[in-house]
Amino acid sequence: MIYQDVGREYFEKRGLRRYARVWSLWALGVGAVISGHYSGWNFGLAHGFGGMLIALVIIAAMYWGLIYSLAEMSPALPHTGAAYSFARSAMGPWGGMVTGLAESIEYILTPAVIVFFIGSYMTAIFETPDAMQPLWWAGSYAVFLFLNLRGVELSFKVSVIVTLGALAILAIYWVSAIPHFDVDRWALNIGVGADGSAAVIDWTSFAVTDSRFDLAWTLVLAYAYSGQTLRDQIFSGYQHHAGKQVEQIEAFEAIVCARRLLDLTISLTQGAQRMGMNAQAVEAMRANMEAHRRVHRLLIERTGLQIEIFTSLFGNSG
Repeated sequence: MIYQDVGREYFEKRGLRRYARVWSLWALGVGAVISGHYSGWNFGLAHGFGGMLIALVIIAAMYWGLIYSLAEMSPALPHTGAAYSFARSAMGPWGGMVTGLAESIEYILTPAVIVFFIGSYMTAIFETPDAMQPLWWAGSYAVFLFLNLRGVELSFKVSVIVTLGALAILAIYWVSAIPHFDVDRWALNIGVGADGSAAVIDWTSFAVTDSRFDLAWTLVLAYAYSGQTLRDQIFSGYQHHAGKQVEQIEAFEAIVCARRLLDLTISLTQGAQRMGMNAQAVEAMRANMEAHRRVHRLLIERTGLQIEIFTSLFGNSG
């Protein structure tokens, strides 16, 4: 390679205009990795929390090393070529070339991954055929190219807006998901199957608190459709395998009965669609009215309460 000495005019023509501020740089860093919350984490968590946690620790350690290395080299080597400039200064032209090629591969593959997930989301949102995904990819590339061609100012502004929007969506998701956080489903509510293997019983759609809710759902449904004997057998077996007495299960059964009857009442009086079910579900409910009456009787037995709307639909304690 041949180096040439150049004058001041060369650098003046190629100088950078100062635009980026704190928020622009913040959005550049956060926006570059926040897409993982919408896509990459899903694949990792699908293979287990433990493996994902190990990978997280390893990657976090590598990123800390990268951050501190960049923080040290940036003021010592104030170049605009990033990793290419650092490698060229430390390892010469060939080191810079290899690093530059690696960076180029990264910049080619990263947008490809991003537009792939954009296409996947757009396909799900607008219910377009999978065969149309290449059109979403091409459209995404066109938007990104347009923003970059219009100049760095517009790119930074859009980056800040998109990053703030992505964080807002994640915050809404996290808050709305709190009531559906169910430790029992994955950790605490473990039963034993017929072959001696562990089995999970999870009936609840709103479980933040106690594994006895799941047990109560099982007991109430067993009582409703099969009677007291099966209910007692399940409860006795559960306590035997748990190795302890389950306290205050009647209170949890009362809550479950009330919830069950409330869902049934809404479906029977206002339509199953209000509960997210199809219209034919009402017919199935009407066909099992005796089971629902048992739930009503159990609620009265557990609480002594006669609730008018339940009584009008499911009869009295007799």
